[in-house]
Amino acid sequence: MNSERNSIQNDSGKANPSAREEPNRVPQTSLLARAGTAGAVLVLAALYIVVLFALLWQPDFRTTSRLHTGFSLIAFYIDTFAFHVGLATAVLLVVSAARKRWRLCLAALPPLAVTLGPSLSCYLPADSGVVSGKVITVMSVNPFGANRQRMSLIREITEADPDILFVQEYTERWHEALHPALKGLYPHVVTIARRDYFGLAVYSKVPFESPGAVCFYPAELNLPCLKVVMRIDGRPVTFFNIHLIPPVGIGCFHRQGVQLMELLDMAVLDTNPVVMVGDFNFTGNSRFAAEVDRVGLRSCHELAGWGRGATWPVNGLRRHVPGLRIDHIYMSRELTCPWTRTGEGEGSDHRPIIAIIGFAG
Repeated sequence: MNSERNSIQNDSGKANPSAREEPNRVPQTSLLARAGTAGAVLVLAALYIVVLFALLWQPDFRTTSRLHTGFSLIAFYIDTFAFHVGLATAVLLVVSAARKRWRLCLAALPPLAVTLGPSLSCYLPADSGVVSGKVITVMSVNPFGANRQRMSLIREITEADPDILFVQEYTERWHEALHPALKGLYPHVVTIARRDYFGLAVYSKVPFESPGAVCFYPAELNLPCLKVVMRIDGRPVTFFNIHLIPPVGIGCFHRQGVQLMELLDMAVLDTNPVVMVGDFNFTGNSRFAAEVDRVGLRSCHELAGWGRGATWPVNGLRRHVPGLRIDHIYMSRELTCPWTRTGEGEGSDHRPIIAIIGFAG
């Protein structure tokens, strides 16, 4: 009995100190929850800084200041990947709601609206207005200079059967493949076949008012732009086939801005309604797109498209992430677009875009 009593006392003696210490301990799950909340707050604060910077920064695309251009490039990339930032914010909101962190949920709503809002608006019905008179079908194709699946793309072009075909990255090898296949369908042709990826071509069933003009912008870069004048419903329209430099660094971003500004100057001075077609290497919610809108040019996708209309990238590992719409058809307000869609572009890293264009009624 005594030994049993001593054993009980010893057991209770060992248990009591730990029982007294237990209330002072913080459970490990609680520490992890606090760390997760602190991390979420830091991420949300970073989101606010990023979004506010992009909203407030005023770029000058003609400046020669490398520092200013660098900040403009940062804002450009934030604008470009706003949808992806919005998806990350949505994940943060869902996780916060699952953990009943309602203040974090409320705090995540403003950046979510700013980043995802413009993309979600693309799913609302669009009103392109009424078309007056005859229309034409245009198609813009960036076949990718290194694409070897040439017959697939030629088949897609012939099946779409556009009245006017605009081609970017028109290399010498693509000229050897496309020209024999299309010259019988398109009697009016102007091409600049190059060894690099900045060649251009226009294949048209509609006669040119004058021989296609080749513009270099800026002149010292030796990068071409094709300018042709054709008639829609008997009225002259100026078409520009464009491939802007990709913004892969401060220097290229500066040149891209100079290119765009010079092209918009040309569009403003043109006496005809204008259509700009091609690979612009910027999205519809970028500051570059705001400059296009400022001079009175409208996007076919915004008038008649549905959804995000992503055109790049469509091959490699990057095809598994939400794409970007960097290929566009812009036009003067005298014109409108009742229908547009993206194609497949097999083997290319870009999807083609096809649109019907006519004068607004």
